[in-house]
Amino acid sequence: MGYIDGNGEFVFEPGFGVGLAGMPYDAKSPMGQFGPLDSGQKTRFGGVLPYWTRDPERREHVLLVFFERRANQSHKVPPGNFSERLLAVTTKLEAKRQSETQKIRKRLTKGRDSKASNRLRFLEAQGEFTSWATRVLLDYFPYDEMQQSWDAGQCAYRHGDIDKILVKQLVSAVHKVGCELYPKPAPPVETASSDEAAAKTTSTDLDHEPF
Repeated sequence: MGYIDGNGEFVFEPGFGVGLAGMPYDAKSPMGQFGPLDSGQKTRFGGVLPYWTRDPERREHVLLVFFERRANQSHKVPPGNFSERLLAVTTKLEAKRQSETQKIRKRLTKGRDSKASNRLRFLEAQGEFTSWATRVLLDYFPYDEMQQSWDAGQCAYRHGDIDKILVKQLVSAVHKVGCELYPKPAPPVETASSDEAAAKTTSTDLDHEPF
C-alpha cells in the first residue's frame, strides 16, 4: 500500500489503494476473493476455498507445520502433542521477533535507514507472529464459503497497517504447505457398465485377429 511521489520514490501509506471491488483498503466491508458463489467474483481458486481450509483440524495442522518449518528451517516433525508443539513454536518465533526488533533498534541509533524503519514498524505492529498469522488467514480464508473474505490489502490494514505484500507472502507460503499436506482429492472416475462396454465392441473387432 502506497504511492510514487514526485521524486519517483515509493511512499508507504496505510490503507492507500483499492481492492477487488474498487473500495479502499480501509473500507469496513470485506471485498476479498472468496465469498458467496452468486457474488459474481472470479477467484484464483475457481470461486471455492482451498481444500485444506475447509476443515478446522486440517487448517490447524497446516498452520502448525508452517510455523514449525519457519521457526526451525526444517521439515522434521518435533515431538509432543498439538498444544505442546504450538506452545514451543510460538515461544521460539516470538524470541526471534524480539531479537530482530532489538537489533534493528540498535542499528537505527547509528543513523537513518528507511528499510530498517519499515521492518521495525512491521515487527512492532505484528506482535506475536503465530497470533497475527492466524488472524490474517482467518480473514483471508474464512471457514464458511458463504462468508465474504477480506482482501489482502484489507487484511494488511486491519492487522497492523502494514504493506499488503507481507500478507500476500504469508498466504502464498501457507497455501503451499496446505496443498502439500492436503492435496485436493481427485474427482471420482465414472466407469462404463459391462453392458455399455459390450455395446461399444463391434463385430469388426471380433472378426479380425491381431497381426
